[in-house]
Amino acid sequence: MRGLLSCLLGCSLLACHAPAQNTDVTKRSGDPLVEHESQELFKEGQALARAGDLVRAEQYLNAAAERGYPTSETVPLLIDVCIRGSRYDAALAHARPQLALEPGNWRLRFLVATLHLAVGHKHNAKSELTRVLLDAPDAENAHYEMGRLLWTESDKQTAIAHWGRYLELAPEGKHAADVRALMRLESQLGNKDAASGENAEPVQVPSKIAPPKKIEQL
Repeated sequence: MRGLLSCLLGCSLLACHAPAQNTDVTKRSGDPLVEHESQELFKEGQALARAGDLVRAEQYLNAAAERGYPTSETVPLLIDVCIRGSRYDAALAHARPQLALEPGNWRLRFLVATLHLAVGHKHNAKSELTRVLLDAPDAENAHYEMGRLLWTESDKQTAIAHWGRYLELAPEGKHAADVRALMRLESQLGNKDAASGENAEPVQVPSKIAPPKKIEQL
C-alpha cells in the first residue's frame, strides 16, 4: 500500500476537490470522456497515475466511477493520486464515503485516521484510531500513531503504553529505534527528577516522531 501512503506533487486544476460529479452534469458540460466505457476509463486512469499525470488520472478514475466501475478499485487509486499530490482533504473526500460503506474495514479506517492527522484534525484522528484499535488491537502502526498523537497532547503515560505495545508487536519495526530512544530518554529524566526532587525538563519529540507530516504505511 505504499502508493496509498506517500506524498508527492501538488496541483490546482479540476479533480480531487470533491468526489465524482453526476454523469448528467458531465454530459451537459461536453466532457470528452462521456463515450468511454468504465473499464477503458479505469485502465487509462491507472496508466496516467503510473506516469505521474495525477490530475488527468483523477479525472479518468472519477469518470470510471460515474459509469459504474467498482468503487473498491477506483477509490484506492483516487486516494492514491490525491495523497501523491499532497491533497489530503481531497483524499478524505474520497475515503470517507467508502468507509461508510465498509465500516468494518479497519485498514481503510486507519488510512482515514492518518489523513485526519495530516490535515491537523486531531480529534477526528483520535476517534478513528480508537475504533481501529477496538477492531484490530494488534495493528502495530495504529498503536504507534496513537502514541504519537497522545504525546503531542502531553498524555505521555498513555502514549508510552501504546508505544510499548508497538514494540511488542513490531520489535524491529520502522519506528522501533526512535520509540526506544524516546522512551529511554523519558525514563532517564524521570529517574533524575525522582532523585533530585525537581521537575524534569520536558522531552522534545524527535523529528521522526513529530506530528505527522506524511501518511504512514500500514
